[in-house]
Amino acid sequence: MFKKVMLCTDLSPPSELLLQTVETLKQVGLEEVLLVHTIYTAHNPVLEAELLERRTIRLQSQRETLMNKGLVVHTEMAYGIPAPTLTDVAERHEVDAIIVGSHGKGIFKKAALGSVSTEVLHMTSRPILLIRVELNKEDRQSQSFEELFSAPLFCTDFSDTSNVAFTYLEKVVTELKCPVTLLHVQDRSISETYYLQRLEDINRAIIDEMTPLKDKLMSLGAQDVKIEVPFGSPKELILEKVRSSKYSVVLMGSQGKGFIEELLLGSVSYSVVRKSLIPVLMIPSLKS
Repeated sequence: MFKKVMLCTDLSPPSELLLQTVETLKQVGLEEVLLVHTIYTAHNPVLEAELLERRTIRLQSQRETLMNKGLVVHTEMAYGIPAPTLTDVAERHEVDAIIVGSHGKGIFKKAALGSVSTEVLHMTSRPILLIRVELNKEDRQSQSFEELFSAPLFCTDFSDTSNVAFTYLEKVVTELKCPVTLLHVQDRSISETYYLQRLEDINRAIIDEMTPLKDKLMSLGAQDVKIEVPFGSPKELILEKVRSSKYSVVLMGSQGKGFIEELLLGSVSYSVVRKSLIPVLMIPSLKS
């Protein structure tokens, strides 16, 4: 699925959690990692030299951790404003996906406030895996992402972008045979106005449209596939699902119609990225 990924690191202890994702990604085709750290300074040569010396040691340590997992690993220190710099590096190296943290120290602290990670999400044309990383009070990693695709939650709005995202889900299921939940939220703000009297009919029609997706995944060896079509607020219901601890990752298209279209407006998709305690894999639409 992803043969070459760019892993963005701020070299802090929380960023070590990002390294865990490669175990599952290896099972779906990962071979090569570009480990990138950005340094944003005011072009002070003395400060840059000091930063480079200290951080190179930590970057090489993370490189060795990934190499010990059997991967080809390259490193790059990139100077500049983090989000556009990371986006440029990803394009230059033609990576298949970007892995970035959404909470923690350094650049990840900014990401939790909607800066780096969401800016990269807006800028990049490549799939992006956003992972919330943090430490608990005992200063130990509080989450593990070694089983990234053990129970995916796939959100669809039946757009072309959702169809593209589904092809990634197919690849995951083909390799890992994992159980999957297919979710489409009937947006209350739309249905109350036009379709409330026909809600049950629409619900059946949506299930009929999702059934071929279920059948396809079952044919690929999925352990189980559930279809869920709740009625209400997409933002609230998706986050409720995420908080249930039943799922390991949210997989969805980054553009489309319905709630997914609101990504650039910072609404539903932004809320999922910002508030989700589990990783979120966003798949962009195909370029025209």
